[in-house]
Amino acid sequence: MGLPLAPPLPPPTGDAKTKVPSGPGSSSEHRRITFFGTFYPTPHRAGNSSTGIVTVLSRSPKVDQITAFVPRGSAVPPAAVAARLTLRPTWAHDDLGSLVRTLLRMLRAGPRTDLYLFNIYVTSFGRNPIVNAFGLMMPVALARWTRKPVRVYMHNFLETQDVEQLGYRPSPWVRRVVRWLERRLIGHASVVVALASQGAVVEREVGGHVEPFILPYIETMPSIYARLSSGAALAPAPVESTAPVRVLLFGVWGPQKDLGGALDLLKQVQAAGERIQVTVAGGANPSFPEYAAEISKFEAAAPKASFRFLGWVSEDDVLALTLEQDLLFLPYRATGGYSGAMNCGALTDLPVVAYDLPQLREFAQELGVSPTFIDPARSEQLAAAVQKAAESRAARTRLARGTIEARLETTGERVDRLATAPVSSTT
Repeated sequence: MGLPLAPPLPPPTGDAKTKVPSGPGSSSEHRRITFFGTFYPTPHRAGNSSTGIVTVLSRSPKVDQITAFVPRGSAVPPAAVAARLTLRPTWAHDDLGSLVRTLLRMLRAGPRTDLYLFNIYVTSFGRNPIVNAFGLMMPVALARWTRKPVRVYMHNFLETQDVEQLGYRPSPWVRRVVRWLERRLIGHASVVVALASQGAVVEREVGGHVEPFILPYIETMPSIYARLSSGAALAPAPVESTAPVRVLLFGVWGPQKDLGGALDLLKQVQAAGERIQVTVAGGANPSFPEYAAEISKFEAAAPKASFRFLGWVSEDDVLALTLEQDLLFLPYRATGGYSGAMNCGALTDLPVVAYDLPQLREFAQELGVSPTFIDPARSEQLAAAVQKAAESRAARTRLARGTIEARLETTGERVDRLATAPVSSTT
């Protein structure tokens, strides 16, 4: 599988041995990074990608030390190099006071910081709009008051997603405030997004430049490192050709995803004669906790013999989960950026079937995968994807260990670039 990556971040000047500027008064490419984001073992609110980023950086020869400001209850991931990683579990979602105290502590860390790195999105700080507004201003405050470089991996902006379809109803006043905050963020930090289409929307509707830059397979990093160190297989185990096709629905579930419709489609496929075994993994989106009751209803109505509901899956177990499946089904009504589930499946060539959305097509092209896109009103299209997955699963068992290791190296290189590429001076 090829990987036509998005345009890279600006390269260091000079030859390969030239040291990357790492902030005022420093010339070392071995950076001291102060990180902020949701973290292990929390898989939602970008926690899985934060864990992947920090795990990779802790193992990088280009990074001396990472100080991670993370939610209370966070822990050091098993695959991280603990000697290089210091956790500061200082904040909680929807707790404004804890974010204020965290900002003050991050400011005091300025003399020991070469780069501030955030992994966030517009509502990643909680459900309270005041808390989210303050969170978006944290990178701005750090850039202005410390004069140190700040890079923000921004999973989405208000303008880059169909917020009504995602379940939000912002008023015109809220939209104006959020846009003002986003402009301040772009004006003071080096902002990175996953997709070129997101960058184009931000430049057109918000103003300012953001860099498209994907992090392939990042959500699988904790589990792949553990599997490599244990010597366990990196390819799916062979199964009988007559075995049911194992279909995975994996995500953070809420109104933005059609879990109920997907389950109905799968029941229709099953009734038409296809032998399937369905696994639903993940829990309710924390922004919509009431959706947990919907998931419970879906579980109660599903055939117990062929449908199982796992709930949240530990980041340590993500790779094992995808290796046990034959087909990944993404029933998105709307996307808030790239698909973390697709990112996970792509590492081991897990076939994908999905509702047809432009951002999913774009991300698939960047990853080098070829999903089957279907009309959710036509169960026969899903049935055809199931049949195709049954025919291809034998080839997937021959996935070479070297291929996985090469993909892991690609991710490591790109995370290094995220942390070491120069940041233009702030205003």
